[in-house]
Amino acid sequence: MMPSWFNEWWTKLYFVFLRPLFKWVLRNITGQCELLRITNEESDTAVKVQKIESSLRHSSFPDLRDCATSTSVDVSESVKKIIEIKNIVPEKYPR
Repeated sequence: MMPSWFNEWWTKLYFVFLRPLFKWVLRNITGQCELLRITNEESDTAVKVQKIESSLRHSSFPDLRDCATSTSVDVSESVKKIIEIKNIVPEKYPR
């Protein structure tokens, strides 16, 4: 079994450095943010919702984290916030 300090170290390394780096590389290669990649690739709605929620929960933007963790969310306002923060062009991605 791994020592607890190694587990903590690996978790911090992943969420602070590796995950953002991986997301940045994918964004530059595909030209799409993580949320757009999820909505375009996943066909199963339940899996899509889980992945979107996870992406929002782990976002570096506090407003996006609030969308996933808040109990009282206005969906239309949250969508507008996400579109603005992620620079999504609704005409290009009508979903």
